[in-house]
Amino acid sequence: MKSHLSAVCKQVGADLLKLENVPETWLGRDHPLVFKGATSSPSPVFARALPSDFGQLFNDTHSKSSRKNLLRKERHLQAAGNYTIAKATSPVDRQRGFDAFLEQRSVRAREAGIPNVFSAPPAKTFLSSVVGLDATGSAQDHGAHPLDLWYLEAGDRIRATYLCAQHGKTLYAYSNSVAHDDMLPNSPGLVLIKEIIERACGDPTIDTLDLGLGEERYKTTWAEPVPLKDSLLAMTWKGALRMRLEAARLKAKTHVRNSSVLWPLIRHLRKMKAGFSGNS
Repeated sequence: MKSHLSAVCKQVGADLLKLENVPETWLGRDHPLVFKGATSSPSPVFARALPSDFGQLFNDTHSKSSRKNLLRKERHLQAAGNYTIAKATSPVDRQRGFDAFLEQRSVRAREAGIPNVFSAPPAKTFLSSVVGLDATGSAQDHGAHPLDLWYLEAGDRIRATYLCAQHGKTLYAYSNSVAHDDMLPNSPGLVLIKEIIERACGDPTIDTLDLGLGEERYKTTWAEPVPLKDSLLAMTWKGALRMRLEAARLKAKTHVRNSSVLWPLIRHLRKMKAGFSGNS
């Protein structure tokens, strides 16, 4: 595998090959794209095998108090009226869900002081196409689309969304959003992912859940971390120099991301910076 990749890199004139976030094993075998000397990626993905009994899974992953708290929040959302959790199937629902996703992600990025990867027009165009909308953002009622858009609605507003995809027997939960409004204390995002997982447990075509890259509290509750590796392969002397610098950068990033002191501090500073920018 390495020789084939080297040949391709030389053909295109690449100095350095960098493969990030590669799992150590794939389908029970060592992954061929994890080279000798590969370093740990800054963040793992979170995944788990799904049983058919959701109740047992809920009990195993949540304490009694956290189960009661989450169910209480679910009841509060239901009490707001017009409560719905669904996978968008109609053109109108896909459009409403897509608009809510973009708006909610924009607010979250602004308040957290982080880049919004969905703000650029090319990103919006691509995302709209994979959720079943055309290039102008209009919903289309024909053809398959790679991503399903789930949403939680309460009180006549979409309070949370989740983009998911099924490949083989794995459900991939790709990206989510939550409205920063009066219903936020009731954790609509947590209620939504609980319902998605419950329905996945009851689906015989799904046996694995993948919550994606990056550590979030709800991910660590539902799933287990799966370590990833970063591999670097130098093609030229320039690539060798760049490889040393890149290896040092990845090592530092991993240390910061996994530090119980430094990472929360960085997130706090981002929020402070966002607050200052919003007040200026």
